[in-house]
Amino acid sequence: FASPIIGVEEKYFIDTNNTMTLQQVLEDQNKFQTIKKYNFGSSLYTFWVQLHLENTTDSKITQRFYNKRAGLDFVDVYILSDNKPVQTYSLGDMREHILRDNNFRLSYFDVTFEPNEKVEVYIKQYGTSNIDIHWESRDVDSFITHANTQSMIYFFIAGVLFVATLASFLFYFTLKKEYYLIYALLTICSIAYQLAVAGFFYEFYMPIYLNTVIIYVAPFLAVIFLGLFPISFFNLKKDEYKILVLLLKLLILSLFFVVGANLLYPFLDNVLYYTKYTIIINSLIMLILLIISIRAFIDSKKGAIFYLMSNMILLTSLLYFNFGILGFVENNDFFYYSLAIGSISQDIFLALALVHATLLIKTENEKNNQLLNEYSKLTFIGQTMINISHQWKTPINNIFNSINHIQIAREFTDPNFNTILDKNLKNIQETTLYLKDTATNQLDFYKSDVKKEKINLYDEIGFLIKLVENEFSKKSIEVNLDFNHNLDLFIEKSYFLNVLMVLFENSYRLFEQRKIKNPLIKIEISKDENSFELRFQDNAQGAKDDIDKIFDKSYSMSHSTGLGLYLAKEIVVYKLEGSISA
Repeated sequence: FASPIIGVEEKYFIDTNNTMTLQQVLEDQNKFQTIKKYNFGSSLYTFWVQLHLENTTDSKITQRFYNKRAGLDFVDVYILSDNKPVQTYSLGDMREHILRDNNFRLSYFDVTFEPNEKVEVYIKQYGTSNIDIHWESRDVDSFITHANTQSMIYFFIAGVLFVATLASFLFYFTLKKEYYLIYALLTICSIAYQLAVAGFFYEFYMPIYLNTVIIYVAPFLAVIFLGLFPISFFNLKKDEYKILVLLLKLLILSLFFVVGANLLYPFLDNVLYYTKYTIIINSLIMLILLIISIRAFIDSKKGAIFYLMSNMILLTSLLYFNFGILGFVENNDFFYYSLAIGSISQDIFLALALVHATLLIKTENEKNNQLLNEYSKLTFIGQTMINISHQWKTPINNIFNSINHIQIAREFTDPNFNTILDKNLKNIQETTLYLKDTATNQLDFYKSDVKKEKINLYDEIGFLIKLVENEFSKKSIEVNLDFNHNLDLFIEKSYFLNVLMVLFENSYRLFEQRKIKNPLIKIEISKDENSFELRFQDNAQGAKDDIDKIFDKSYSMSHSTGLGLYLAKEIVVYKLEGSISA
């Protein structure tokens, strides 16, 4: 980027009273001294920069001078030729857009030189943000190419992180794991801060207050979510890393006060300037997170290796960036990109940790589904044997009575013995077939090769009612089916009937426990193009409280194990791809 402009001299001085005008500066040249460093960190003083420039060519040229530090608070530029002001620029992102020249994300100004012309430039910089007095020069075309390349890189990275954010929200609403939500909010804050501090929001005419708030609030919110992440991700118990977690929560609480103060910056003098001292809080939080990540790695917690890598990279970049904010290192290219590199790397490694956790959840769900299948089969087979025993009581008594009848008729040589024999043998035969069919139909529910099939809902629910009718009749339980008898459904029949069996058993136990008079169960079914809804109602007086908990494991209102409705929900959600609610 060789330039025909030669900076003959580059000087500066600091106006500690913040009162000097251009005329006073011109009259007191002795205050200026040669620039030995460019980065002065955050300061409440006004900085004056003096540039002596010369066009060493025989052509008229235009050069663009710019500061790498996007979003300088206030910048006034005075261009002089022959000791007379010829042009001025009002720059800086704390300045209203209508009052600023060049509403670009970087503060820049153009200088047009006649052949061999010498020009003096005086730049006044003041504000609460990091002060960088280094102004670079390019020709206009080179500057535009450079700026467009930067914009492309920023928005490409922002796009990747935005997709990661959407994926995290999707996983949160699907898997109900709050660390996905925390990661999504962390990434949103990271994107917002990077775009704001790079000047893009200002360039897009975001109101000054919102732009400033994002720059000073978004990073603290990001650190807050970063601090909350391991507590949720590693599911830390009360006795795990107790002191570290306590310190972490106290530091996070202090950041909330900082966020609140920064939101009120128009009413609190210089509050944004004092924000730099929160670097201590941020550094302590990052140090604690690094210790937690090391301990989690030693304890072999899920995704700990990725979380450790993210903290190591972010802590390194954050420390370097903080040194730059305090003015201890120069504001070179690495400084300007250090926090972005750290944040992006951290987001990537946290995303890898989440992917690892998601794969573990998937594997765990597959194992749970297998256990659910086996447990469901065992549970319902046990219930089936109970139902069979109930159904077989009367038929077995009938067979016993028929045999007794035959024996008595033979013993007393009843003249109608042959008729009695034929009648009772037929009764024994019919009853035996009933017993066989009952057992076969019941056990068909639990075959391992469960497949979807088209069933008639009225017939299948009616069959289920027959299985329990003996017990239901003892309690005078009436079952009312209120739907179209020709309604068909393509579904895994045994899973569907198992869920209904749970509901029947649940109602039966409550009818019995609460001594309900005229017990009634009503089943309604409605169907549209994409789904169907089955409404199961009884008059067992409902859940007294905690209705949202009735599908929780081990929750019961009838002194049972509480597994019935839990299994019903698991089957509906994971096997029938539906939902169940009360």
